[in-house]
Amino acid sequence: MGTFDFICSYTKKFAAAIPICCGVNVKGLKKVLKMPIRIYNGGSDNVESLEYSRNVFIELEANGS
Repeated sequence: MGTFDFICSYTKKFAAAIPICCGVNVKGLKKVLKMPIRIYNGGSDNVESLEYSRNVFIELEANGS
């Protein structure tokens, strides 16, 4: 979650991002639609739900990212 907090808060400081096990308020993603982002999340992760990463991916893709 920290990765998205940073890239959404400091959009001019990062050229790309690789969040692992991510969740974020999807409203903030509009700031990073043009940034290359590769999301990783293990299907067996029992700490962070895979649904968080899926929701982020779906939101980014739906907005042209």
